[in-house]
Amino acid sequence: MNNHYINLNKLKRHRLLQLPMLSFWNGCLCILISYFLLAGIAEQDNSLHIISIGILALYAFSFHLLARNALRDPFHPDIIFTIGHLMQFVIPPIVFATGFFDSLMYNHMQRVQIFIPEMLFAVLVAQTLFNLPFCILPSCRHELSDKTTKKFPLFILFVAIGVWISRVLLVATGSYFHYIPGLNFVNTSVLYSPLAIISTLGRIVLIFMSVKLFRETKKHNTIFTALYIFTEVCWHLFSGKRMELFMALLCILFAYIYVRKRIPVIPVICFILVLLIGSPLIVYYRQSVRNKHSQDSNVFVTVLATAFEEMVNSDVKKSLHILLDRLNDGQYMAGCIKAVPKKISFVQGKTYKNILWIPVPRVLYHQRPAFQLNYYTMILGSPPGYTSAPITAVGEAYINFGWLGIPVVFLILGTIYRAFENIFGQNLSSSQAAVLLFFCVMIIGMTVEPAAVQLSWMVKIIILLAVCKFFESGFVFRKDSVES
Repeated sequence: MNNHYINLNKLKRHRLLQLPMLSFWNGCLCILISYFLLAGIAEQDNSLHIISIGILALYAFSFHLLARNALRDPFHPDIIFTIGHLMQFVIPPIVFATGFFDSLMYNHMQRVQIFIPEMLFAVLVAQTLFNLPFCILPSCRHELSDKTTKKFPLFILFVAIGVWISRVLLVATGSYFHYIPGLNFVNTSVLYSPLAIISTLGRIVLIFMSVKLFRETKKHNTIFTALYIFTEVCWHLFSGKRMELFMALLCILFAYIYVRKRIPVIPVICFILVLLIGSPLIVYYRQSVRNKHSQDSNVFVTVLATAFEEMVNSDVKKSLHILLDRLNDGQYMAGCIKAVPKKISFVQGKTYKNILWIPVPRVLYHQRPAFQLNYYTMILGSPPGYTSAPITAVGEAYINFGWLGIPVVFLILGTIYRAFENIFGQNLSSSQAAVLLFFCVMIIGMTVEPAAVQLSWMVKIIILLAVCKFFESGFVFRKDSVES
């Protein structure tokens, strides 16, 4: 059989007492203990609720990461999804439960704080069931080909040209910095969505350049790649988008880990410091640009300097709160538990019907339903365009089918991700590895995305891998014809 594929019938299952399966049983035990804690601790001891169940979730997720770390290959969907839940659902509520940020806590967090323990329990159930397909069967290793290519891959060049053309158009239409109000192109044009998606594919080029940089032994060959990486980071910095900047930096870090097969302590510390400084900086910068109502490049530089001065003069505690609140997407899941079904009825699978619209591009049919689920619009009843926040993947399962829907939905999602990894995660060229790492970075954010968005991106990745293989097979055919 061809080595490029896995024969699923010949794969040995993990034994019930081996590490991956032990992590699943450990998760089940933590779920059981959490359930008794929810029922046994008095409601007025909410902080004790949050800290106890949060620590159980932290322990269960960490145990799974340690069990899977034996592969020395960190880029598997269950690992990335677990990290995403830790960062956005588990760690922030535990920190907030200490009371250190009580004086700065926003109104929404104060209103839903009593439902945070149920949110942590729901996330623990969801992640444990998501991990099950990865515990039953061993995962394939994502090996990067040792063959080096002297020429710049045509696929990466093709993506880079498309990315920067889309970005030029975004700048030309005044939608580069979308936090400025009154941008008709963003709200009405059918071209904005495909342009924004193509611009996002710039992370693939960024990852490829980062992999090339970390594999290069001669320093004089790294000037162009380092310059491109710097340009990409600046693009996201001046856009005022915190998550985009965070993802760009994460792409560089992932590329380093992928090439060197180790987690670098100093770069990780630098990454955390940049995150701590950059998140509040962009908040001040965004507010200043909105006040200027201008997207002139000179204004961006001036405003960034002003924002940096404001951040330096601000309270460190306030800056930390800005970062934690931005990561604290679990509060919206807690809001779903608070509102459904007391104020809003279960939607009975309505949002999952959007999956059927995945094959239909929005650019061809503008009336296609929006895949993103806005918490403020659906749950709080705010008018469209007021503000936005994710309902989250766990929240979507809950508002559709209640508590029983969470384990079922996440078991199905885990099985889909597991099958995707088996089919597309092996014998990777540098270009294919860049696409795979791009998807891994996307998965961290998938914890807050509805199922339609997750599966839609999975389809896009399959198309990108197919196009990549098409370009690469073209080179092989030419080479074979010359040799013959």
